[in-house]
Amino acid sequence: MAVNPNNMKKIRTIAKEFVYKVGKHVLSGNFNLTTIPFPIKVMIPKSYLENVGCSPTGFFPLYLNLALKTSDPVERFKLYIVASICYFYLTHSFAKPLNPILGETLNGYYEDGSRMFLEQISHHPPVSYLLYYGPNESYKYWGPSMFSASAGLNSFTLTTKAWRKINFKDNNQTIHSTLPNEAIGGTLLGTTVHESVGNMEFKDEENGIYCNIHFGKVKGKPSDYFDGVVTVNNEPVSKIFGSYLGFIDVDGKRYFDYRYVQPFECKKEASPLESDYLYRADRILLSSGYYDEAQKEKERLEHIQRTDAKLRKQYKENHAEQ
Repeated sequence: MAVNPNNMKKIRTIAKEFVYKVGKHVLSGNFNLTTIPFPIKVMIPKSYLENVGCSPTGFFPLYLNLALKTSDPVERFKLYIVASICYFYLTHSFAKPLNPILGETLNGYYEDGSRMFLEQISHHPPVSYLLYYGPNESYKYWGPSMFSASAGLNSFTLTTKAWRKINFKDNNQTIHSTLPNEAIGGTLLGTTVHESVGNMEFKDEENGIYCNIHFGKVKGKPSDYFDGVVTVNNEPVSKIFGSYLGFIDVDGKRYFDYRYVQPFECKKEASPLESDYLYRADRILLSSGYYDEAQKEKERLEHIQRTDAKLRKQYKENHAEQ
């Protein structure tokens, strides 16, 4: 996805600051780019937990409820694939959310009765965990989000290590899926783009159903196109084709078109836990435009987190010696 020219100046600022920090890390021998802090002035007042939970599940009340209405495991498999890709056009942006603090939580729900629970369960490496229940616990959806980052002279890549599982209660069908990698090019020169690259794997081992979605490898099509074949016991039964910027076709039938289908609103719990992201002072200050104060609060929270990490490490070392 190309960048709106109006946002280019801000993106260049982000890129230059990021590359500078990358250079310092590399020269110091630290190649883990997930440890590089961003200045809060180039962030938005959202937690990364919102990216993990709200956007990816925004179409679940439509497609997964449709899946519940069919007893055909292959059709459910197709609808789950559609639900797992159709939100991509919402998340291909350059807006940098706040990194969650260890123990940070988010509780949300949709109007159909489905509910989600998220928590940041690891500091380094950063790991966010999602648990989602469909209406009346008709299905369960869960998994961690984690990634590693690497940078080039004019680009950087997020290698996704996340996975998801869904289990439908009525027939005990379980589907395991992965997520593609993310590539951002033109960070300093040329047009800045954000793309999904690589593959998404879907498999239902008990029913022998499998699909591998390939991104950016459709002959004669732009890099936002993808395709895949659904097989049952190694026999092809269905074809999936589309663009993550707009539509998904299954066997020539349009299952998703962003012009006509909009995501449901993810509502937050009225009485969240004290660890909820809504209570983060840096987020509140940032949303009000108090950048200097927000930066100080962000640094204070990060200092507490680093101190706690050192204490946990010391505790483990001391008990290991015993």
